[in-house]
Amino acid sequence: MNTNNPRSQLFWLFQSCGWIVYAMLTELMIKMPSEEPWTIHVPHLIIDATFGFLITLLLRKVYGLARVQSVKVKVTLHIIFLVVATLLWTQIKWTKIYLDNLEQTQKAAEATHLAKESQLKMLRYQLNPHFMFNSINAICTLILKKESLQAVTMLEKLCDLLRHSLYTDPLEKVSVKEEIAILRTYLDIEQCRFADKLEVNISVAESCNDLLIPSLLIQPLVENALKHGMRAEQKMVITIAIEKTRTALLIKVADTGKGFDENKKTKRGIGLANCEQRLKLMYGNSHRIEKGNVKTGGAWFCISLPINGLQQ
Repeated sequence: MNTNNPRSQLFWLFQSCGWIVYAMLTELMIKMPSEEPWTIHVPHLIIDATFGFLITLLLRKVYGLARVQSVKVKVTLHIIFLVVATLLWTQIKWTKIYLDNLEQTQKAAEATHLAKESQLKMLRYQLNPHFMFNSINAICTLILKKESLQAVTMLEKLCDLLRHSLYTDPLEKVSVKEEIAILRTYLDIEQCRFADKLEVNISVAESCNDLLIPSLLIQPLVENALKHGMRAEQKMVITIAIEKTRTALLIKVADTGKGFDENKKTKRGIGLANCEQRLKLMYGNSHRIEKGNVKTGGAWFCISLPINGLQQ
């Protein structure tokens, strides 16, 4: 290639200046307004301009080879080469756009995942102050009544429950067996509060013990029944049954208290609302929650979780 030829020199001048101007305009009009980090958009811009530079060099070469052909063939080859170069350039640009979009999608997915984790943690920890307030009030009442031994027992159980709550990741699941164990600790605390006014029956199918469920899922349901369903001077019986079908794990909580007020659209406490939100975040539409009143008095609550998401 003779670079001393005026035409050749003119080509290289236009070639170099043209792509430098393209790079500068792209930087000023597209890259900088997008606030994309320099470490990302500068390499992209260099690659972009380099590919364009090489494509135009290739076009110059093939146009030179087509110069010896007849006019019709020359025009046809020029059009074909121009179309091929355009398609190649477009493909490069679309590939870059696709990769950028893929990166943005991944970042959005990560952000959504982090937001979901934060919301789950918030919902789990929102239950703890609510329960703590009730338990400490009960311990204070026992101390005022000078029932020290019962207060110490209740305080020890409360420490066990808080230890479990603090050292268990809100995002991790626990086995049904572990969940029932910590539920019994909670019920021991409530038994100190209500004494013979509370009776709890727990039934768990042997095949359900090793299935994994969200931690502290059942406790707020029982707490909700005690707080909103307990009648003055009347014994309450709470029945908890856990069983599984071929496709689902069923967690049923029933009580003999006041039941749901069907004439009011109010929810019975923060426990039910948090439970519903946690399950929606974790299982989407694959879970089911049902509730209602028992004909003989009281309320029932049933959670159905997909069995295929509970295996260890």
